[in-house]
Amino acid sequence: MARAQASKLLDQLLGHNRDGEDKQVLDFMDIAVCRPFLFGICPNEMFLNTKMDMGECLKMHNIAFKAEFEKRSEQEDYGFEEEVLNYLQEIIRDVDQKIKQAKDALEEQEESAEAEQKAQKIHYLAAQIGEKIALAESLGSDGQVEECLKIMQEVEDIKLEKQTVDEEYRGIAPVSSQQAQKLRVCEVCSAYLSLYDNDRRLADHFGGKLHLGFVNVREKMKELEEISIRGLFG
Repeated sequence: MARAQASKLLDQLLGHNRDGEDKQVLDFMDIAVCRPFLFGICPNEMFLNTKMDMGECLKMHNIAFKAEFEKRSEQEDYGFEEEVLNYLQEIIRDVDQKIKQAKDALEEQEESAEAEQKAQKIHYLAAQIGEKIALAESLGSDGQVEECLKIMQEVEDIKLEKQTVDEEYRGIAPVSSQQAQKLRVCEVCSAYLSLYDNDRRLADHFGGKLHLGFVNVREKMKELEEISIRGLFG
């Protein structure tokens, strides 16, 4: 395991051809270099060993090339933004289609408008809880105890609000709906979430590799779209 990690680090620092087995890659312009990696994001690497696994990236991840690209791209436009943007947009179009299909299927579950509104509020609050717990755990791991405690207090406040809405929902929703899992679809990564997921399950989801991977892809896509717009109208 340690040997494999060391080999991967050497690949990033020196390139896959560090032993001289392949043709020499001189700089970041080479087609063998992973273009998304130059922008700090490689979906193949981010989604490895998740349900969206795209396989290992066959392109080169070289930290030195990335640093050189970042430096030189401040002075010169290499046109890589559009290529990477198109790639990320394709990934998001695919997951958004899955989200739509899943939501369409769930809409077949009949429920009153009021109960549906309450259920949506519960899912929203549950998402807030999961995201904040994941953030608090990250802060705690980094030694930021005060910030961690502050976030956890916010979690407790949201829990109280969620409990109130949950009681209201149970008072108006049919027994059949309460007994069902009452699923919702994550608007970011397409995973299913239940109305009754506990805090640990929510934190695992919102702090998980798949969800955070899609958060990063969406943020980078938006960033590149803004760059593209500035290029058109600047």
